[in-house]
Amino acid sequence: VVKPVLEMGIDAIIIPMIESAREAEEAISLCRYPPKGTRGFGPRRAIAYNAQDLDDYLAHSEESFLRIIQIEHINAVAEIDAILALDGLDGVIIGPNDLSASIGLLGESLHRDVLEAGGRVIEAAKRAGKPVGVSIGPDKTAIETWQHLGVDFLSVGDDISFLHQGAMRTFAMVGR
Repeated sequence: VVKPVLEMGIDAIIIPMIESAREAEEAISLCRYPPKGTRGFGPRRAIAYNAQDLDDYLAHSEESFLRIIQIEHINAVAEIDAILALDGLDGVIIGPNDLSASIGLLGESLHRDVLEAGGRVIEAAKRAGKPVGVSIGPDKTAIETWQHLGVDFLSVGDDISFLHQGAMRTFAMVGR
């Protein structure tokens, strides 16, 4: 699943549902060519269909995109220091919805236990010098809460939520 995405010449990849340092290490390995990893070779689109010099591409393949692990299970929180120590990891992003589910609080992404677990991830990332973000919906309270906790970046919303917001504004404008 990872290889075809990488072969498109992406700028970053977020690998979801990582539960352990071992899984994170395997995921990062899939993103790196041997000898540092196990990524298969075939970057046709990534080298602009042979318009880019292959040697140049290979020389810069390590720094050409970001490898981000999504922390959305309490088991990953427990192993966060080991995950953040992995060579080749560029950052982490917290997934509070699945994190809430992993501790029996599905749908309660702003519950104090979820925020406490997220805070542990943020603190560990700051210690490790790695950027840490959060993936949430376009909710003012959630945005302010996670900003206050100290995330470096926010992934806020998606096409569906933004289409819904626009539709609701239009309906309100026409009185429906």
